[in-house]
This record gives sequence, structure tokens and C-alpha cells, in this order.
Amino acid sequence: MVKVDIFGTYHLDCPKKVEEELRAFSSEADVFFTEAPREEPDKSDWNSLRLRNPTVWVAGKFLNSFWQAGGYLLTRQRDSVDTAVTKKIARERGLQMTPVDETIVRSASDVNPLLTVFSWMWVALTLSVLAFGITLWPKALLVYGVPLPSGFFVSLSVAMGFIPIIPLAYLTLGERNGVIADNIEEFLKGKGKPERGCLIVGHKHIDGVVEDLEESAVDVGETHRPKFLRRSL
Repeated sequence: MVKVDIFGTYHLDCPKKVEEELRAFSSEADVFFTEAPREEPDKSDWNSLRLRNPTVWVAGKFLNSFWQAGGYLLTRQRDSVDTAVTKKIARERGLQMTPVDETIVRSASDVNPLLTVFSWMWVALTLSVLAFGITLWPKALLVYGVPLPSGFFVSLSVAMGFIPIIPLAYLTLGERNGVIADNIEEFLKGKGKPERGCLIVGHKHIDGVVEDLEESAVDVGETHRPKFLRRSL
């Protein structure tokens, strides 16, 4: 039976630490499985998301920019740290990188009209807070005797832009774990059964993916549970 090891990560972490740990952990791997979507959304999918659930579209843009900006500062590549490290090791070893996650663009677009209305109201409120913070510059607004500068409202609007991604991430976590496990099993059935694979995935997915893989024909090998900014091996 094919074994798949699971390497949990934080998307932003110390690059040198992640690289050393992944190199040691994946030394026997024949293929890397990654948390990237197996099927990229097309233009119509993005248009549907912007129209039906704009809060998620905005939050997704913020989140991707955050991972890419942080990754660029740490690795000089426009990827999250774990993605940049995985690509580097895969190139050196000549390993295939196989995306096994799903895109949430389509599922996030499939919402009822009430949620669409709320989504547009939240975007309007977020933009209003941002506009207020910009127009307040360079003055400060006194609230209960406490001066609140323009930067406070700008930061608040950014936080409001991020907020919708949190419940969405938790609501789709179980579904994505199942998709990741199914895609790994499907890949292994059609590729001549490599001896060992390594899944590089966000640490929140570890338990769910392990449980789903154990119900399939895939044997779970070792698991790596990361410690943020601290060595785990």
C-alpha cells in the first residue's frame, strides 16, 4: 500500500526552518501533494463571486496579498513561505508537485439572495469606514476623550475586509479535507503507484485529512505538526 506522509505548515514562517524540516521529513517522497486548487476558477467564476458574495472576493484578495507580500519579504518570491520552499526542493529533486485542494470560489458564489444583500452591505460599510479614515487625515476624532487618528479607521477597514474569510475557512474545512483525500487517492490509482508521497498542507487540515485518508486505500505514514517560528524536528 502506498504511504503518504503529511507535513503541516504555517504559510508564513521562518524559511530556513521550514526548508530544513521539509528536506528531512520528505527525504523518501516520490511526489509532493500541495494545498493549491486542482482546478483553477475561470473568469466567469470570479465574476459570479464578485456579484453574489463580494465580501469573500475582497477578503480573498486581501488574504492572497498578505501571503504573497509576507512570502516576498522572506523569500523574494511571490508565494507563501511553504509554497516557495516546496517549489525549491521539488526542483532540486525533480519531483512532481500535484495540487489536490479545491477552489472555494464556486462554492462561495452559491449563496442565497439574503446573504448576497448582507455581503454587499458589509462591503459598503467597510468602504465607508475606509473613506472616513482617509478624509479624517490629518485630524483626529475624539471618542470619549480618546483621540482616534486616521490610521485607526483605515486599519479597522482592513480588519473588516479580512473578517469574512474566517467563518468561510472553518465552514469549508471539512469539505476541503475530503476533497484533498479523494484527489490524493485518485492520483495514486492512476500514476503507477509511487512508493511514497508527501502532502504539504496547512496545519489546520492535518487531523481531518488523516481521518479521511485512513478511510481510503491510502496508508498514512508520518505526520509533521509545526511549531510557529520554533523547530519541530
